[in-house]
Amino acid sequence: MKTNLKMIVMSCLLVATFSNFAQATLTHHDCKYDGTVVVRDSALSSSYYVDGTKSTDLRVEKRSSGYYNITTGALNLDIRNKSNPGSASSSWYNFQAYCIEKTQSIKFGHNPSDTYGYGYDVVDLSGYNGISNSEVSFLGKLWANAFDISKTGAVQAAAFQALVWEMVYDSSNDLDDDNFDLYRNNTFTKDVYELAKDWTKNITDGIWTDSVELFVLKSDCSQDFITTVPEPSSMALALIGGMMLLGRGRRQRVA
Repeated sequence: MKTNLKMIVMSCLLVATFSNFAQATLTHHDCKYDGTVVVRDSALSSSYYVDGTKSTDLRVEKRSSGYYNITTGALNLDIRNKSNPGSASSSWYNFQAYCIEKTQSIKFGHNPSDTYGYGYDVVDLSGYNGISNSEVSFLGKLWANAFDISKTGAVQAAAFQALVWEMVYDSSNDLDDDNFDLYRNNTFTKDVYELAKDWTKNITDGIWTDSVELFVLKSDCSQDFITTVPEPSSMALALIGGMMLLGRGRRQRVA
């Protein structure tokens, strides 16, 4: 069963506000130092987003009545293996991602005010939040064929993000019913809806067949991200290393 959306107005990119003192004294139970990899905002673009993709105009229907606006955009982040110490630029690898949760904040701050970031685990997309194999397949094809397009503008990024949320929260892929509905009473949301429907048709009609393997960067305290490993890339070492450490930890707990 899909997770019901909470009826609160919250962007997936609403950043928790901490004082400088609080940022310096975060403890282990805050999840900052949990996980097998570390993720932070990239200094290559402003305020988390790939330049030109951010928008606050996407309207989502409330389950009772009315709508609220939510921030969308392709995320530009950095990652490193947690076992790789230091904050030198050579330790970090740039990558792009999308939010996978809709009502969870990002806990790390903007770079360069926050150069450490937050700890994450690397998990398979399959089985995350009850996502089915068919939904994993859909997202793999969406990423392989539309991800580069999604980084070219705000409408494109919002359409991509909307389809990710549709797969995570709804049992039917229509953007109209259940737990994730687009409220199409402004031009931006109408354009997003039409583009998302076109992309969906390309997948369901078998026009888009290429696919990629996707992962989730998961935190108990911060926004989860969906991404893939670009090839060739040193980022693969961080993700694969994170998955190996996670698997080893699970085996030790079972033993």
